[in-house]
Amino acid sequence: MSAVQATATVTGRAHDEIPDHDEIRGGDAFHLVMRPGLDFVPDSDGRRVIVVDRVNGRQLRMAPSAADLLRSLDGTHTRASLAADLGVADPAVVDRALARFAELELTTTIADAARLPEPKAPRRWGYRPPGILELTILNPARLLAACAPVGRALASRAGAALGAAVTVGGLAHFALAGAGALHELDRPASLPVLVALLVAMVTTTFVHELGHGLSLVRGGGRVHRLGVMLMYGSPAMFCDVSEAWRLPRRERLLVALAGIRVHLATAGLSGAIAPLLPHGGARQLAAALVVSNLLMGAVNLCPFVKFDGYLALIGWLDRPNLRSQSMEDAGRAAAVAVFGGRLDRRPSLRRVLFGAACAVTAPALVTSAFLNYQAFALVVLGPVGSVLVLAVVGLAGFLGLRKAVRWFRLAGEHGAGPLRRSAGALALAALVAAVLYGVTVPRTVTSVYASTPQGPVMVLPADTGADRLAGHRVSLQASGMVLHPGTGEAVVCGGAVSRPVSASAGSPVVIGVDAQISRTVVPLCTDGPPARSDGLTSVHLDDVPLGSWLVGTFLAPAWSQLF
Repeated sequence: MSAVQATATVTGRAHDEIPDHDEIRGGDAFHLVMRPGLDFVPDSDGRRVIVVDRVNGRQLRMAPSAADLLRSLDGTHTRASLAADLGVADPAVVDRALARFAELELTTTIADAARLPEPKAPRRWGYRPPGILELTILNPARLLAACAPVGRALASRAGAALGAAVTVGGLAHFALAGAGALHELDRPASLPVLVALLVAMVTTTFVHELGHGLSLVRGGGRVHRLGVMLMYGSPAMFCDVSEAWRLPRRERLLVALAGIRVHLATAGLSGAIAPLLPHGGARQLAAALVVSNLLMGAVNLCPFVKFDGYLALIGWLDRPNLRSQSMEDAGRAAAVAVFGGRLDRRPSLRRVLFGAACAVTAPALVTSAFLNYQAFALVVLGPVGSVLVLAVVGLAGFLGLRKAVRWFRLAGEHGAGPLRRSAGALALAALVAAVLYGVTVPRTVTSVYASTPQGPVMVLPADTGADRLAGHRVSLQASGMVLHPGTGEAVVCGGAVSRPVSASAGSPVVIGVDAQISRTVVPLCTDGPPARSDGLTSVHLDDVPLGSWLVGTFLAPAWSQLF
């Protein structure tokens, strides 16, 4: 294989897209040498080599000829000798390959190599964009070795059959006979049940990660890191199974799906037990474990972010950079569609659609996490929280604008003239304005209701006046542990008054202390007493333009607290 082909194998791009780096050579002798901290292992297919970067914690696959070129860089070769060793007539091919190695930080200079310290252990902290922060806790090699017999038993045919029977049979039993257990989730949970659920889910998540590690060890790989992370604002655990890329395709798939199998088996076991338990906390806990583990399994199957489903997909397709390459294709297609130009290579529609889904899903998860933590930041952190919220909103706006500027420039690189790009920019601005002011969304007010001696009342939110709610219909819902079925309807039929209400009204957790606090409320008129003495309320006020909704949801609460 030529160095051109080798370079394309490393980068996933054609050789004419690799930039020339004339500064990497002086005279006929190359000053570049292979950077310390690189190991070479054969790929499972026998046709490629995996370069393990112990310093940066990554792996790169390349053709054997590219690996030979990298390993031969010791500062003593000339361009001609390197080209001769590779069987290439044009030394410029070597330049392009070495330029790509430099981009990937696989090389350094002779002088710098002498000053580089020995490779250190991977950092305990790590960040993976756009929203994952990792903290390594331990090297789980001993723990996985101790659990290896269990992993082998579960991976055997008998173990796999037993796991499938528990999963399918348990979920079928819950679906057919678990209606009563499911209703346990539309009532508040006691504090012991909530704590037990938290402990059970943390334990299941830990076993989930051990499942990844055991599958990798069984296939002959090693696991070096186990830890915790903040994944789009939610706490979780992780197990570094990057060595799965050295395994055959089927083993990679088993490693990626091992954690999801743990969640499904836990849901099946809980589903088999829940209908058999009497009414109470134990049955509520079992039903909550069914729903929680099914939800975790479904989320992990999402192929558009770097969850287990995506790892299974790229492992099976043998395309480690599928997400980034598809997003790049989608970005090029969007840039040309909006600002003009012509693509040199027409990407497949499937790649573009997949890339667009990937580009949308991650921001959606970040937005969801932001909404979950926005109230906490504003209430607990006060002005500091307001500054943080406004900073995050400003950063999101900046990133969106930067993306548009990149598309504008990319269209120019693909042949679009200034006039066509300017017209595209105006059209894009008009489209955004039309969406912000032409698309309407419902504006709702959510709160809680409680029963008082004078009748049911709705607790008035701090930023909502009673005059805005007068005469509106109110939907009443149960404040269940998981589910919130409707319990009736009411109408706001009076002005704001101050009355004592239960501090736990509308809470999904029963603390056991019935404290009364004075709150500003509005009376509710109903045809009969609500099915539940307290719960949640939702009021549809009107429909507003999307832009007004965004300002009121993301900007106004933080801005009003500061100014």
